[in-house]
Formats: sequence, structure tokens, C-alpha cells
Amino acid sequence: MKIRIEIDPQLSEPEVVVRCSKLDENIVHHKLYELEELLPRAFIRISKSAILNSSKVYSIARNLTASSRVEFFGSHKAVFVSRNYYKLLKDKISSGSKS
Repeated sequence: MKIRIEIDPQLSEPEVVVRCSKLDENIVHHKLYELEELLPRAFIRISKSAILNSSKVYSIARNLTASSRVEFFGSHKAVFVSRNYYKLLKDKISSGSKS
């Protein structure tokens, strides 16, 4: 895999382009704040660049000085929740387990 970063001063806002020979997932053309409104209530923002399904969270490894690691049921994948969103996620998971 190659990673290439190009600076383009003509862009009006930051842009990330991913190119690959095959894509098995859907491409979404919404901003994260738009997705937050469209997705079911189980989905929650965890950083400036990520949303997750709170009903699939297996564990959160708390880190007081940096982002905390979130792991999912039945998956090796992990993401990081920023300190600003940690309490919101923790409250969401706690309230979901009571109902």
C-alpha cells in the first residue's frame, strides 16, 4: 500500500481522497454532523472524525491523558474516543444497558 499526501492551496476546505483497486464498502457523501442526524440513536460521535454504534461496544480502555481505546463485540477492530466525547459515550452505554 502506498500513501501519498499532496498540498493543494486551491482547495476551499480540507479533503481526503482514498483510491484503491477494489472497494467492498459503501461510500457516503455526508458530513459527520449530517450523519449524526440521519443515523439511529445508537450511533454516537466519538471524535471529530468518527461515529460508532454504541450497541456494538465491547470495552473501553480509559486513558486519562489521551484518547481511550474502544473495542467491539466479535471484531478485532478498535477506534479511539477523544476525551471530549468519552463521558457522552460512557453515559450512552450505561443508559442502554438499563433498558
